[in-house]
Amino acid sequence: MDSKFAVAPTENHLKEMLSYWKVSGIQSFSLSEALQWCATHYPDMSPQRFGALLRDAAANRKRVRQQVSDLVWQLNKENFIPYDPAVDPTPGSRDAAAWVIRLALQERLDVAQGEILDQYCALLATAIEYQKHPNKTSQEIADGLAGLLRADNIEEFLAQISELGAAEYFRTIHPEGFANHVPNPDCSSTGPDKNFDFTFQAEGIRFNVEVKAFSKAFSRDDEGGAKYFLPEPIKQQLYDVGIEMKATLAPTIGRFLGDANCQLVRRDNDMNVVLLCCNDPDEYADVMESLHGPYGLIRTSRAAGNNPLLPNSVIPNLSLMTNIDAVVVCLTGFLHSGIVNTLRFSRAYKLDGLSLSDPEHAWDFRFTFPCGFWLHRPPAEQLREVSLHKVFNSHLSLLLAYYKQHNMDWQAAVLSLINQKRP
Repeated sequence: MDSKFAVAPTENHLKEMLSYWKVSGIQSFSLSEALQWCATHYPDMSPQRFGALLRDAAANRKRVRQQVSDLVWQLNKENFIPYDPAVDPTPGSRDAAAWVIRLALQERLDVAQGEILDQYCALLATAIEYQKHPNKTSQEIADGLAGLLRADNIEEFLAQISELGAAEYFRTIHPEGFANHVPNPDCSSTGPDKNFDFTFQAEGIRFNVEVKAFSKAFSRDDEGGAKYFLPEPIKQQLYDVGIEMKATLAPTIGRFLGDANCQLVRRDNDMNVVLLCCNDPDEYADVMESLHGPYGLIRTSRAAGNNPLLPNSVIPNLSLMTNIDAVVVCLTGFLHSGIVNTLRFSRAYKLDGLSLSDPEHAWDFRFTFPCGFWLHRPPAEQLREVSLHKVFNSHLSLLLAYYKQHNMDWQAAVLSLINQKRP
């Protein structure tokens, strides 16, 4: 041992530090703070060895450790909280997944608290357990979600919750033939393996579903105005009269649908559906404008012939995406914000302090205002037409009625949709 550091760190030193944090009212601490405590209180102790012992005392560490009790929980590479195995959940359990996410959510100011949050996190842990990827543990997914919250990346958190929630809803409502992370045997042998999110049987039809969720904060600076994916002659005409170009979600939608077309597999008489999950009503309206507007992707693609790209654009021709039958746009992330991002939820309804009173509603896909439509022409079989809208609880007819009522304004139509009075 280096003569400079004559004192060897022990479990008792860790307990002393944890008592210090408790008396100081500190609930979590960083590795650098722990090393500073060590240097201050035990200058004859190696900070590096003290840090190594601290990491080995983490209950959720996955390696051979020194002989030390489980005293802390490692939140991420740098941060820890005290851990008591007598009262705190066992690492890897469903309760532990709920616990670490609840701890992260409790640090935010715009989260419903108390029993509602407890129930919400328990439902989230259940969704993680059933929908986790085979190569990941529930604890890894829960720790990752907690990390997103602590990094204030609420958009990515909502995007990942949207994917979990959609799959879990259809597993519980349509368990017949349900499977997730379904491999596509027809994918390219030269690239990474492809799979789609889940499949299930309903109304005598097998539905194959790929979920795509927006994870970039939607900018209200881009509301209204002309869209930059318009054909060049149209853009020039608008520039000439002083109309500024505005970005939309069209390029992201094009990428989402292009990826989904590669992930989904055309099989027998199955119906292939892409779920586009939005975190915000304005985002939802922009998706509808980007797809169905006068120069939207669907109309423009139908006029593009066999050109793989739309005219003067990097956006793919959707009419060539033959592995996709239908698209369902929904507000899954927005619904979850009624628990975990209540400022957004309140702002949308212009009511202060608004949140969901029942955490189960956040996980009920029927309440996400889904709207289903065909990417190409509607099918000849009326059963398939009816089944799509029934299985996904499509609000398309109602949204189109509002769209006409508001003089072809998607934003106003979506606002009316989310404010409709339920019978």
